[in-house]
Amino acid sequence: MILGGGDLAYGTSFDDDLSERPEFILAKTLELSDQISQKPEFLHYMGETFLERFESTQAESDINNSVLAYESAVQLLTTADLEFPEYLHDYGISVYKQYIFTGAVEDIEKGISSLQRAVHLTPEYHADLPMLLSTLSGLLQTHFQVTGHFANIEEAVLLQQKCIQLTPEGHENMPRWLNSLGASLQSRFHHTGNLDDLSEAIKLQQKCIHLTPEGGAYLSTLLNNLAVALNSRFVRTGGFDDISEAILLNRKSIQLIPDSHSSLPLYLNNLVTSLRLCFEHTGNIADLSEAILSQQKCIQLTPEGHAGLSGWLVNLGSLFQLRFAHTKNLADIAEAISLKQKGIQLVSGIHADLPIFLNSLGISLQSRFEHTKDLADISEAISLRRKCIQLTPEGHANLPSLLNNIGIALNIHFEFTGDLAENSEAISLQKKGIQLTPEGSAYLPSWLNNLGISLQSRFEHTGDLADISEAI
Repeated sequence: MILGGGDLAYGTSFDDDLSERPEFILAKTLELSDQISQKPEFLHYMGETFLERFESTQAESDINNSVLAYESAVQLLTTADLEFPEYLHDYGISVYKQYIFTGAVEDIEKGISSLQRAVHLTPEYHADLPMLLSTLSGLLQTHFQVTGHFANIEEAVLLQQKCIQLTPEGHENMPRWLNSLGASLQSRFHHTGNLDDLSEAIKLQQKCIHLTPEGGAYLSTLLNNLAVALNSRFVRTGGFDDISEAILLNRKSIQLIPDSHSSLPLYLNNLVTSLRLCFEHTGNIADLSEAILSQQKCIQLTPEGHAGLSGWLVNLGSLFQLRFAHTKNLADIAEAISLKQKGIQLVSGIHADLPIFLNSLGISLQSRFEHTKDLADISEAISLRRKCIQLTPEGHANLPSLLNNIGIALNIHFEFTGDLAENSEAISLQKKGIQLTPEGSAYLPSWLNNLGISLQSRFEHTGDLADISEAI
């Protein structure tokens, strides 16, 4: 892209200058008069350049500059400009990438708003509409995973289905669209427990892989996604073939990309999930040992400041907690608590996963309490879970689980202190969690059992037959 003349004559080649001193070129272009007709085009090109550089550097400054350039370009256009939907799409992608790095929910919301405008401005017959629909669907799915707002995942599924309907068979993007629909159906399954959604997601992802040539980073993505879906089905049905296949797919997805690939930490983390599930099923300590090593490599490859790092540390802590359950070595549970505390310390501001991290730390403290009977640990676990609930909005998919967990902790504390108010609060919270749980949820029997335990504890303390009758 050769640019010259007037205020834009930075050098003999815009591309050369941009590669050598991109920050300087961006700053100078932003200073130019908005009346220069080519300014939006230059800013858009710089947005692309910084985004490409971010993919290899993972430097926060690069993604910030990409967002700044794209946003500035969008602000200079109107609905009369033919390229406006394209610029809105690219800006939406850039702020989504920024969210992945920072974890700031407002970045996803900016992306959704930008993509919604782009879709609204694009006619039904336009060749770019399927791409816009798919990108918007992906952002809505992510927003659902962060916020638990069910309407988002419902809309994501409908948009992706429309995208596929508008795309002819044999189109080069069909595997991507099918994969995205599979991901949305899988997310909806996690909220509703409807196994039909998960089965359909697996079929779609298998079809994607069949349509994709061997080798390359995109096949690696598809293999990783199918492994995640098979993990979910294993958790639901216990079919060991699913977890065995998932581990093979995880390993192949990792083999297909270099150590420098930005997705490698995520794929390693997903391999860890498969190995952990296998260990929990078989008790084979070799699976747990491999999971710990893979999670440690994941952390080593994740740059400081990356939004995923806190989660990787919490996950590694959970692995040490599992090993503690196997070995009863207090050093393992101490390491689990330390890693989770470090992960939580890395969270700045309002982070969507903070309630999950706090709950996980509470689980580790409760585990240590069960071994040492140190009331300080169970008291802190209760305090952390109270904070989890405060941070979790009404209607969030995780709220029933959090209410169940704090009920368990309060009842345990009651059994040591005899404070009947704690047991009554436990029962009240567990009942609320059950009321919020959809009919048919796989978790419902376990949560009903936990409520029964709390009611039995109160009966043993008060002798009130109504409690034991309800518990039965």
